[in-house]
Amino acid sequence: MGTLIAIAILVIATVWVYRDARQRGKSAGSAFWWSLGTAALLIVFLPLWLLTRPRLPEERAGASVPRLCIHCGKYYDGNPSFCPNCGHSLASVAGNLCSRCGKPYDGNPAYCPNCGNTLVPTPVRGGD
Repeated sequence: MGTLIAIAILVIATVWVYRDARQRGKSAGSAFWWSLGTAALLIVFLPLWLLTRPRLPEERAGASVPRLCIHCGKYYDGNPSFCPNCGHSLASVAGNLCSRCGKPYDGNPAYCPNCGNTLVPTPVRGGD
């Protein structure tokens, strides 16, 4: 019974590695070699694949960090013009929000006055 479970796990891992490699843009030949390596040495090739596999386009863009609406105090995703929870306009505070706590700040401070997060300075354009 234990042997059947081990074989089932091996087959599932092998098929998953092949499909994942194809989904992430690997050629059929490359995906085949990754899956063959997984079938031969599961304990080596599966962790190796998980560490070296290419990222999907949506993973490369980075997950959006939930932001906090200053009007209702609820979090929202993305960069909408209006809060999906309360409907207030978010356009006026879109440029001055802390990336960690989501709260607005005035001016160009080095650290967020609410949570202490290091803020990326906004370049000031000088007039000629």
